[in-house]
Amino acid sequence: MSNLAVAKRYGQALFDLASEKNMLDQLEKELTQVLEVIEESHELKKILEQRLIRSEIKQEIFRKVYSGTISPVTMNFLLLILHKRREMVLNQIVSQFLNLANEARGIVKAQVKSAAQLSSEDLEKLCESLEKITGKNILLEATVDEKLIGGLVVKIGDRIIDGSISTKLKMLEKHLKSTSFEQE
Repeated sequence: MSNLAVAKRYGQALFDLASEKNMLDQLEKELTQVLEVIEESHELKKILEQRLIRSEIKQEIFRKVYSGTISPVTMNFLLLILHKRREMVLNQIVSQFLNLANEARGIVKAQVKSAAQLSSEDLEKLCESLEKITGKNILLEATVDEKLIGGLVVKIGDRIIDGSISTKLKMLEKHLKSTSFEQE
């Protein structure tokens, strides 16, 4: 089974459990904190990545690191992930869970790339426009990509709105190459 399929299955199971127990916000917060600690701790990250370390040892380490800081539901979920040797897809599982949680709240993530840093006012206007188009609340993630020359590229789910100058120039070039010019 592919990592994405595993992540979707575990993310969905966790989402169902969190919804049933009315703990979406709490699990989202706790899992985000868990991932932050793993990212910040070089040692913990290495232990997780090491396939030769038995799952029982990893579970014991997690119990010591997170005991008292996360709910029993989150702890049991993490211990299950370690027991099933799925720690390599933990980021993807949490990402799937967060996407499902946002979807349940009517929130959609959108990524916007621009050639230059957008002002907070521009981001706010863009967010409002995207909310009108989609009918959902937008959680906007902005990045700068100087290769765009100008304009924007917005990605919402699997939908891409490309208003970049670089793409328009490529389209113009393609059109000019396919057009034959006849002299009179």
